[in-house]
Amino acid sequence: MRKTLIIIAFMFSMPAFADIDSERQNLHRIMREIDFLIGEIKTIKADAPGNTRIKFEYNLLSSDLLKIRHGISDHINGSLDASRPIEPIHGIYKR
Repeated sequence: MRKTLIIIAFMFSMPAFADIDSERQNLHRIMREIDFLIGEIKTIKADAPGNTRIKFEYNLLSSDLLKIRHGISDHINGSLDASRPIEPIHGIYKR
């Protein structure tokens, strides 16, 4: 009887582990996508015209993406520090 309960408990806990692993894999994928986007932003910034009236703030966009990436990394590593100030993202990228 005891073995049966242990086996049943283990079977029900397996999906929880699978969900955690799946979430981590998906979050790692998002982090890789952010890394890719930051590289693309550098390329696009180098090709951007410098003589326009309204300029796109590529540095602010990169900074915001790095903040998001850092938050995801903190979640994955379980290192959320409650005393760490959370900086808001800018969200406005034209000047």
